Amino acid sequence: MSEERRSLRISGTPGPDGRPAARGRTPDEAQGADGTQGSGEEPRPPRTVWQRVRPWLLWSALGLFVLLLAGVITVAVLVDRYADQLPSVDDLGRNYRPPQVTRIYARDGTTVIGEIFADEGRRTIVPIGRIPRVLVDAVIAAEDADFRSHAGLDWLGMVRSLIINVWKGYYAQGGSTITQQVVRTFYLGREKTLERKIKELLLARRVEQHLSKEQILSLYLNQICFGHGRYGVEEASRYYFGKPVAEVNLAEAALLAALPKGPAIYSPRVNPQKAIERRHYVLRQMARHGYVTAQQMATADAEPIRLAPEPTGTPAWAAGYVEAVRAELRARLGDLDLAKGGYTVIAALDPRLQQAAQRAAVAGLRAVDERHGYVGPLRRLPEGQAPAPGALRLADDQTPQAGRVYLGRVTAVDDRAGTVRFRVGRALGDVRLAEFARYNPEGLPPSRFAQLGAPARVSFVRPPEGDAVGELQLVLGPEAAVVLVDPATGEVAALVGGSSPGPGRFDRARQARRQPGSSFKPLVYLAALESRTFTAASIVNDAPVVYGNWKPQNSGRNRFLGPISLRTALARSVNVVAVKVLEQVGVDNVLDLARRLGIASTLRRELTLALGASEVTPMELTGALAVVAAGGVRREPTFVREVRRPDGTRLSLDRPAERQVVDAGAAHVLADMLRSVIEEPAATGHAAAGELGRPAAGKTGTSTAARDAWFVGFTPQWVAGVWVGFDDNHPLGAEGPEDGNERRPRTQESGGRTALPIWLELMKAAHAGLPIRPFARPAGVTTALVDPATGLLAAGDTPGAREELFLDGTVPQQSAPPAGQQDATDFALGEAEWLDGPGT
Repeated sequence: MSEERRSLRISGTPGPDGRPAARGRTPDEAQGADGTQGSGEEPRPPRTVWQRVRPWLLWSALGLFVLLLAGVITVAVLVDRYADQLPSVDDLGRNYRPPQVTRIYARDGTTVIGEIFADEGRRTIVPIGRIPRVLVDAVIAAEDADFRSHAGLDWLGMVRSLIINVWKGYYAQGGSTITQQVVRTFYLGREKTLERKIKELLLARRVEQHLSKEQILSLYLNQICFGHGRYGVEEASRYYFGKPVAEVNLAEAALLAALPKGPAIYSPRVNPQKAIERRHYVLRQMARHGYVTAQQMATADAEPIRLAPEPTGTPAWAAGYVEAVRAELRARLGDLDLAKGGYTVIAALDPRLQQAAQRAAVAGLRAVDERHGYVGPLRRLPEGQAPAPGALRLADDQTPQAGRVYLGRVTAVDDRAGTVRFRVGRALGDVRLAEFARYNPEGLPPSRFAQLGAPARVSFVRPPEGDAVGELQLVLGPEAAVVLVDPATGEVAALVGGSSPGPGRFDRARQARRQPGSSFKPLVYLAALESRTFTAASIVNDAPVVYGNWKPQNSGRNRFLGPISLRTALARSVNVVAVKVLEQVGVDNVLDLARRLGIASTLRRELTLALGASEVTPMELTGALAVVAAGGVRREPTFVREVRRPDGTRLSLDRPAERQVVDAGAAHVLADMLRSVIEEPAATGHAAAGELGRPAAGKTGTSTAARDAWFVGFTPQWVAGVWVGFDDNHPLGAEGPEDGNERRPRTQESGGRTALPIWLELMKAAHAGLPIRPFARPAGVTTALVDPATGLLAAGDTPGAREELFLDGTVPQQSAPPAGQQDATDFALGEAEWLDGPGT
């Protein structure tokens, strides 16, 4: 630029007085508004850009300083305000005891049969040392890459998140560290307020000062939610992969690390594609921060997501057993909070035998169903034909109750839902047909299984509320209960409460009190042996007898056999002899014995006790015979082997000590007598003879009108009890005349026909692979050759002489008369001395 031009640009055009005029102003503009000349002052030089911006920068800096100062003062005030209100973090690492799952295992220690957990979800605490390093690295890479270097707060990350959120206009990114997430989880929740944020920052710093990084990680990994009600890495691994967290690989670890950001969004069970994308991000982060190599990242990234089957909770076949476990734990451990304690329970259940017991029960019931037509399809009755008796009928305005058996009528069928709808009184209920396959052997759909208007026996599992539809079960045929006990330990290896097991179902094995019929007789004969006034060879006259208004009768095929031994009377289940023996022994002695054997149900103090007229549960009667099988030693039946705390230490279950409640010799002689129930050709349990290929003992039972069928029996290794009957005491079998005097159910079903096959199938499974063991004879038991007709010592040529067991001191001292010179009534409890006996 020339000097002239520069001078002109600086000076401007000269004015009238020879001085340069102000730049950009005309002479007229230089004059005042009144036409006079200006002041004559030198005009200001033009301002540069810096001169123009500098005041704004100064004022902005001042404003920012004031703002920061106000912020610092505000934060200081808030810190001073909240510092004393913040919870202590001193005990967070030491006293971390959140609710944990109590897991119930079968006796093998590996098969999970049940879980007890709090409403908020499942959690199992694992030490940080048992969490694979690859999972720890994956979580740090995904959630807080600078976790190991920062002091609880990531200032740069918070600023970055603030800028991104402001830029996008919504909450798009968080800037919280793992420490801050721990603080939120344990203390503050997710409320988005300034107060909560300040508390979070303060507590995060405190947590970092009081806890190590490993402790913070342990809290985080055990506490956070992974979706589907699973909290912590252990439950997440079990749920998604079906294995403990200690066994996860890189791909699985990356998938778990992907979930905390949004469990509902990234769950592989809900959104597999989003889960893969998030896992890819986690693997890239791990590679970026040096936790894995590029090759390891690529290999893991290429793996498909392999999920374990969706857990179904307690398997149906173990549901009743789990309820028994819970009941025992409540009884033994009192107020122990199983839903929060994280205990490990080892149950006595044997999965193989439990399922064998269930199959045997269903097979036995199906045989009864087929014999009596207790199966579908359900057909509408012809006009004018009334349904068969045996169920309550409600008027249209009456309300049914849960657990009672009613006559319902089909109102609708739904093949898609697999349900049949019934009306019972004013209520409607659905039967899920798939749950009652025993009544639908052809697998028909609901539309072909049930005609509209068809009647059927049904019972409400859950009655409807208001106008809703309730849940029904079919009750076409009888039900069953099965118990399997190890007499050497008292452990219950299998428990079946019904043909359709499931959570909350009625457990007939533990809860149903039913008449045991003749299966109670072993207790009468055991009391007789203990009294030492009777032996297995004692002769009792099986002849008519009357007690007041009661005249005991034998079953249909056992009229009156005359003088017979106790062994024969027990084998053939002769009623009159059992009553006579009870009268001689005394009812009170048998009641006392029943209590010693573990029967807690109320037993009536009357002679009908000998015939099983007082109700007991299948569990009680099986437990009583387990004492006999164990040589008179009572071991409390138990469903629980051990309970361990989360730290692995055992809890004391406070079980009663085993004790000798019956003379070992008397128990052995009774066991030998019960072998005759199976081995003698005319005995009630002879159908089992030779089937097990080993010594076995037991007793059939059939209650009045064949409403209950029982078989309870044992070997030296196992004791099993089986009951079959209708819940509403409906007779087993069709009704019809039995003799010319009265009408009663035709006893097509009995303990030997109905319950014994179930017992036999279960015992075959239980003894598979076991060695054959005899019933060991204890001290105090001897043998002698006796005449079965008289019960006296037999001569060498006595016909039918047999080796009989005796307690020491009870061997007969007399010898039987020679053949042809004896009269058995001379050695029996005769008819005359009983005819005027006391009434009941």
